[in-house]
Order: sequence, then C-alpha cells, then structure tokens
Amino acid sequence: EMLYMHGGNKSIISSNATIFSATHYPIVGFDNCYGAGDGTLSQEDAALATARQLRLINPNVKNTFYWKFKLDSQVSECSSAKNIWGQHPEWWISNYGNASSSKGGESHHYYDFSNPAVRTFWKNHLLSLAYEMDGGATPSRPLFDGFFIDGFGPVANNCESINIDPSLKSSYCEGARAMVAELQTELDFLGFDQLVVINGMDSVATVAVNAEVSPASMVDHFAIIQFLNHKTGEWLYEPMR
Repeated sequence: EMLYMHGGNKSIISSNATIFSATHYPIVGFDNCYGAGDGTLSQEDAALATARQLRLINPNVKNTFYWKFKLDSQVSECSSAKNIWGQHPEWWISNYGNASSSKGGESHHYYDFSNPAVRTFWKNHLLSLAYEMDGGATPSRPLFDGFFIDGFGPVANNCESINIDPSLKSSYCEGARAMVAELQTELDFLGFDQLVVINGMDSVATVAVNAEVSPASMVDHFAIIQFLNHKTGEWLYEPMR
C-alpha cells in the first residue's frame, strides 16, 4: 500500500495524520505543491519537515518526492527553486505557435531540455533533496528514498505530443533522456538505493525507454494493462476498451 499526499495541501498534515500515515503505510509520497498552498512554505520545506516527523515515528517508512517532468507549474508556483527559475526566461520554452501551455486555466512553460543549463538545474535540484539526511537514523540515511517523475511519457514517443518547435525536438528528447538517466546514476553513486520512478507505462515505447533511463516505473494509467506475452516474453500494446 502507498499513501500519497496529493495536490496543494494548504498546510503540513496534522500530528494525528502524520502518526496514522507512519503507522499504516510503508511508503508516503509528497505530491505537487504539498504543504505550500498558502505560500508560507515551499513544497520542499514542507515535505522535508513531514518526512522527518514520519521517520521519528517509524524509522522504516520510505518517503518519496513528486516532481513534474516537463511543465514548470510546480517549480514556478511552490518550489524553493522558483526564484532561480524566474530569473532565467531563456530556460523556458512555449508551446509552438502559442504563448504558453495551459493547465488548470493557468499558463505555464515547458523546461527547455535542449539547453544544457536547464538540464543541470533540473537534475541538481532533485540531487540537493537527495542529499538531505535523516540525522536521527542510525546509520544516517537520506530523508527521501525516491523521486516520482510525472509527465515523462511523451519523451519515449520522440516528443511527438509535445508542441514545441520541431527543430528542437531531437535535442530536447535526447537531452531529457540523458538527464534522467544521469540523475539515477548519481543517486546510485550515493549508495542508499534511492530510485527515480517514472510515471507513464502506457505504451511499448514508454516501457522500453523508461527501462533505459530508470529502474522503476509507476503504473498510473489502468486502462492499459495487457503488456506481456506470456508465451514469448515480448512486450505488447493492447489497449483495453
């Protein structure tokens, strides 16, 4: 079972909820803008504070941090990195032929993964969280055991559904794949079994590419579940209607 703190909770969960979570679930995830709804805390600070409390109650609980892959709605609204992001409009990429991408009635931009500086920013921000240690643990271990990366699926399909300048798509896709793979490599180097978990196992292409860049994928789209040919071991794509 996994408890997933979803959406822009306006404050850190209560003490009772923290106790319940730590004693009932082996994995707790901090979703988009958790604890940052009123602007007092960033999502990172809110998640770190709750992760420490969970570990005090249950040293074995695994904490995971959610991060949007391609859209800047998280980093620009509730992240501790929003000021750095806001200072670099050259890192932004808009929908091709439009001002920006729209989500929830608000306009946002894509990360420009064709730009090496953007890839460094994106990867290093998550690494900074990976280095946050649980000082109360013996031996000491990171507070976050993994990172859920949402929205990676289009990269596996050569970015066909990402509406950006066609001349950027090749470098965008190649850069994005390398960036996520490098993140996992650097996590492996730390030696604490932290995982990059990619969302979007919804086609043969995404399964294959996810396996290339990350050791774990999250099954989020339950309408498509027939993947493996039990006779040949080959991957199939058979949407269930």
